[in-house]
Amino acid sequence: MAVIGGHTTMLVANVAETSAHVKAGQLRALMVTTAKRSEVLPAVPTIAESGFPGYDVGNWFGVLARSGTPKTAIDRLNAEIGRALEQPEAREALVKIGLSPAPMSPAEFDAFVRAEIERNGRIVKLLNLKMD
Repeated sequence: MAVIGGHTTMLVANVAETSAHVKAGQLRALMVTTAKRSEVLPAVPTIAESGFPGYDVGNWFGVLARSGTPKTAIDRLNAEIGRALEQPEAREALVKIGLSPAPMSPAEFDAFVRAEIERNGRIVKLLNLKMD
């Protein structure tokens, strides 16, 4: 809203929050931060296409359970969420706002989260970032 209102000139935000404003002409999208173009804003280039090869940063959502949760409960929850994401109306609703459903097994998601922690941890150390 600060950009639309002219209080600031730029923002970095996700497609789900901004695509309606881009389509309405209230915001101009310069690039997306993911490796692939957005299905919602296909004319907007990626950062990699804009001169920063290999750049791939995106928002993701996942479901986590407390340590010690029985494997049977985790497997059932994963299966039910997977089935829900396979429903055409659910998938269409998510894609419409710029989200790309990508169900994973619990092991795949664990590996993904660990890789994200490692990748982002390197950036935090390199830049010597500290919490205030």
